[in-house]
Amino acid sequence: MSQHTKPCRTCPFSKTCPPGELGGSPPGTFIGQVYGAFWLPCHERVDYSNPNWKTEYEVSQCAGAAIVRDMWFPAKRPDELLKLPASDTVFASPAEFLSHHTGIGMGTSAAWLDDVPPVVLWMHEMKRAGTQVISGQLNNNQTKTG
Repeated sequence: MSQHTKPCRTCPFSKTCPPGELGGSPPGTFIGQVYGAFWLPCHERVDYSNPNWKTEYEVSQCAGAAIVRDMWFPAKRPDELLKLPASDTVFASPAEFLSHHTGIGMGTSAAWLDDVPPVVLWMHEMKRAGTQVISGQLNNNQTKTG
């Protein structure tokens, strides 16, 4: 597998992506997934006709997501996630991404994100993925999974 380091022309995070072309997912899905530690495949390299596509990790990770993840939400994340430096080829903020893909203005996008912060979008994506958010520290009798 060859990992690319620049977003594809149609990458949802790329400024060259046509507005609204998000593969049927709402913009909040993308914002929530890059806020967290989701492993995101490149949409141009996934065979979505394969019923097991969600468990096929033999494709490149999304370069656009790898760039915006640290630009928008810098944090320590698993080493397995692709990390790429900041670039002006992607949207500078979640509000800019939202504005581009929905056609609403930057002020309205920022206000929407104030009402529905990225952490809420991330929690929604965690729930959709079937995971459970556990608060607090693990004790010696508990183990981390996945």
